[in-house]
Amino acid sequence: NIFIPKQSIRGVSITYLFHIGPSLGLAKPIYLNIIEKQENSFGMNTNNQDNVVLRKFDPAIHDKDQIYGKASFFNGIDETKLYPGIFTKFGFEFDYSSQREVIRTVEVGLTSDFYFKEIPIMAFAENRSWFLNLYIGISFGKKETK
Repeated sequence: NIFIPKQSIRGVSITYLFHIGPSLGLAKPIYLNIIEKQENSFGMNTNNQDNVVLRKFDPAIHDKDQIYGKASFFNGIDETKLYPGIFTKFGFEFDYSSQREVIRTVEVGLTSDFYFKEIPIMAFAENRSWFLNLYIGISFGKKETK
């Protein structure tokens, strides 16, 4: 969809684009190695040692000082949830190539993802279902003509 065609060989053509389609978000819980104290019924540390255990991170229970380190990425992979949604993209492509067989373009635009449920991404951030992004893309190369 050419918006403004090239006026000369050294000119710039501007093309607009619009895409819409399905989107699928994936959310996997984070597992961490957590330090847990061994306490008796009086709340005292029984053996003066801390145990490092694998736990699903819960900001309501775990304090940042209890985090010993990250666990394997594959912990919790079976708990991954799917979030279906809709993707849209609108942008302009600027073609400044002076030769037909050479690709030189810059693309600038907006993308938007809307999911039918709010997606929990960060522990203390507000969950959202709509995400808006600005983007810039650069393409260069050679066209194959036969």
